[in-house]
Amino acid sequence: RSEVATSSCLVALARRRSRYVTPEEDFEVAVSYTDVKVEDTQDGRGKCLVTLRPLQPGELILSEKPLFLRPQGWSQRRVAMQLGRLPWPIRSRMLELAEAPIDSKDQDDGAGGALLRVLRANGLQSLQGTSVCHVISRANHSCRPNATLRPEVSGAISLVAVTELEAGDEILISYLSGEDLLRPTWVRRKELQRGPWKFRCECPRCQAIDDTR
Repeated sequence: RSEVATSSCLVALARRRSRYVTPEEDFEVAVSYTDVKVEDTQDGRGKCLVTLRPLQPGELILSEKPLFLRPQGWSQRRVAMQLGRLPWPIRSRMLELAEAPIDSKDQDDGAGGALLRVLRANGLQSLQGTSVCHVISRANHSCRPNATLRPEVSGAISLVAVTELEAGDEILISYLSGEDLLRPTWVRRKELQRGPWKFRCECPRCQAIDDTR
């Protein structure tokens, strides 16, 4: 179990809405908050998502509509143009999230490529494409996750517990596929290193004796 920091940056206990229009379609940004908060980690991983109440397997933790959706099939150029048209309230929320390393292929998104880097580092697979969420995208990776993502037909992303959690526990998801989680430690670490995240996993499972064959 990871240690939980005490300084809270965001207490998500209320429902908030804002509405804006893009050239492609109307987007509604709405977060249905439950008892979670975003904190600083104590081990240098940045931010983390913590539950404020006990949770049972299968219980809904949080459901959130994305700040930005990259539809399937969109080119990098089209995505950059769309990001550049985001209104400031949405852009500023995205820029609060972690960025992937700089890529030579990054294009002008109105923020020096930072929004594209945020999309790479925080993109969540949805039924419509790749989504970035203000809260759920804060969830860190573990090769032994205690929560999973559930894309909704509405476009929202739901976060669901897969193990019992106590109040104060960090909510952890897997950035890897279910198939990759069955692979040896060195393979999982390699996938995370070469993916958009570029980090070496030091979760408890990766630090323990390899449990795969």
